[in-house]
Amino acid sequence: MPKSGAQPSRDTISRQGRRYRSLKAGRLWFNLRRSSLDVVITDYSEKGARVRMSIPMPCPARFELEVLNPGPGMFVAKKCELRWQRGTTVGVLFV
Repeated sequence: MPKSGAQPSRDTISRQGRRYRSLKAGRLWFNLRRSSLDVVITDYSEKGARVRMSIPMPCPARFELEVLNPGPGMFVAKKCELRWQRGTTVGVLFV
């Protein structure tokens, strides 16, 4: 659940669930947690998130997304599946 006062993002109408804007620091963990990549979580919902990677690279199909400084009501870490990628921005589904 998002913290009180969080604003839904512009594309909320076209989605099943509400997406909430965020600028949280995060980290993608992959390769059995032997590799990581710093990211910014730009929005999130109950089912997934949009993430901006720190460097352009192909994103792994499955990974863990960790929030480095979670606020009240935000997840700390979730297992994820890549849904789409455009440059350094990726859409992820929580699994």
